[in-house]
Amino acid sequence: MAETITLELSPIVLERAQDAANRLGTPVEIVLADWLEHLVLDDVPMLLSGVQYALHSPIGGEKTAQQMWEYLQQSDIDDEYPPKVSS
Repeated sequence: MAETITLELSPIVLERAQDAANRLGTPVEIVLADWLEHLVLDDVPMLLSGVQYALHSPIGGEKTAQQMWEYLQQSDIDDEYPPKVSS
């Protein structure tokens, strides 16, 4: 049974949801519901904002880790909580 809820979204999340809705030609509510459903069903561990997560690579994988870090820096990932890299 579906439930109706009220969400308080940050401006950047709302903007991204609106952009996605415009591209897909669907209401923002449908986009947000789809995002939430995918997060739950994909069983992806949720990362907490403000928490430092280490980036590990196998010996010799430093170049790949650096390339991944550079990609994350240039992508449209929320810049409000950038990942921290420990040396």
